[in-house]
Amino acid sequence: MTATVFKYLQADLHPICLVFIENGRVKYWKKSDELKVWLDDYIRLSPPSDSVAMEYIQKDYSFVYTMEEKAQEIKKSTWFDITKYDEEDTDFYEYCIPTKRYKTILSIIWED
Repeated sequence: MTATVFKYLQADLHPICLVFIENGRVKYWKKSDELKVWLDDYIRLSPPSDSVAMEYIQKDYSFVYTMEEKAQEIKKSTWFDITKYDEEDTDFYEYCIPTKRYKTILSIIWED
């Protein structure tokens, strides 16, 4: 599934940001060139407390949402810096793919 998500990112069908989390810490992130945002430096840090990824960590990587509700609405400021050019804190979505066995989460973030 991870390979499919990376292929989607490379195909640049819609601007997204991928954040890979292992053992409760961000290991790496990658975003589409077309996603014009500044990501805070979370490498080796926990994901933001108001992120969907943190909900999964708090539930020990168990599924929190059913298929129909997996894409949760978040604010841009959850993962990204709000700059002086932003008029407001816009709505984004976060979809997480947890793997309990390996304690990993692939978080997919996008603006509608």
